[in-house]
Amino acid sequence: SLALAAGIDYAKGEYIITMDGDLQNDPQDIPKMLEYAVSGEYDVVTGIRQKRKDSLVKKIPSKIANFMVRRVTKLDIQDNGCALKVFTRDIAKDLNLYGEMHRFITLLAYLEGAQIKQVPVKHHARNAGVSKYGLERVFKVVADMMLLLFIRKYFQRPIHLFGILGVLLIILGIFINIYLLIVKVGFGQDIGTRPLLIFGMMFILAGIQLFTIGIVMELLIRTYYESQNKRPYRIKSISIGGQ
Repeated sequence: SLALAAGIDYAKGEYIITMDGDLQNDPQDIPKMLEYAVSGEYDVVTGIRQKRKDSLVKKIPSKIANFMVRRVTKLDIQDNGCALKVFTRDIAKDLNLYGEMHRFITLLAYLEGAQIKQVPVKHHARNAGVSKYGLERVFKVVADMMLLLFIRKYFQRPIHLFGILGVLLIILGIFINIYLLIVKVGFGQDIGTRPLLIFGMMFILAGIQLFTIGIVMELLIRTYYESQNKRPYRIKSISIGGQ
């Protein structure tokens, strides 16, 4: 991810192309992909590897990861793992790549408002080196995907996630404690040794913490935008007088 970010930062062309470093992608596919980007209709053109020359150890995690991304994000990208992509300069420069977010670079572009085109591309067998991908990749994908889902749905309104969950837990804890109070006062039963009393208090405390986290994150998001003079939207182009 950091290598991609550095390459994009230093690139000066109007279109930025990424591809595998192990020569499994075919450079001959670049011209036809570039045509879609130059047309102005698409901001990202991504490849779909045909007849992949990879082992099952690499194909299976890839298929699982692609399926999960499609189901969770509702973005119908068939091959997120294909490194052969063409980006317009504006979209590429706005991508925030860190950690291992290169796996979701197409999704990140989509979140920036990119129009995406998928194109079948050739795929060659690896002729050097050893693949470092395995089933453990799936767990990394799940963790990164949860972060991206939060960014996509709640980045600008974290109080709607943490605040609502916090309030629900507080209400649940209050109802539990009211029930125990009725049991104690109305029926004279001992509630001091009941696990339900502990759960009731834990729900209230956890709810207060979640609600507080939501408020703190709202303040952080405001600081993020206002300190850098950022806007919570992106304008691709402006049309004046129908032109």
